[in-house]
Amino acid sequence: AGHFVRGDISRGEIYYTNSTLLAVSSHTEPFERAAFEGALHSFIEGNAATCVWLGSARPDPKALAAFVARVFRETENRHVVFSPEFTTCLDCSTTSRGLTDTCPACGSSHVEGITKGAGYFSRISDWNRGKLAELRDRKKQGSTFGDFGGA
Repeated sequence: AGHFVRGDISRGEIYYTNSTLLAVSSHTEPFERAAFEGALHSFIEGNAATCVWLGSARPDPKALAAFVARVFRETENRHVVFSPEFTTCLDCSTTSRGLTDTCPACGSSHVEGITKGAGYFSRISDWNRGKLAELRDRKKQGSTFGDFGGA
């Protein structure tokens, strides 16, 4: 199992990649990730999904639609999830895209990061060290949709 463990074992920041997923740190483009992971979806009973970590990016809706159509037409992928990150200010209640240390509206450092952890959105302050290490290692792919064609 040690071959599959990621993170810093000495600091207790360990996690592993499960199901049909490539490592979150993989430098695989979104379509290739969807194709590779989707090739294994038919072997799994239940839910199997490819996650595209958007970070703070706001990809063009037409580019996302073209991506989804291409994944549907050209792969066996059952489910693609687009996962942005957010910061909510606990002082002024502003929610903004991306994970930041301070509120872009009022400058407060009393903020909470929110993103997908294990299939659902949650506050990252509730996450364990392993999950935080996984978050830190994620390759954000939101900017790759700027050049995505509708092929």
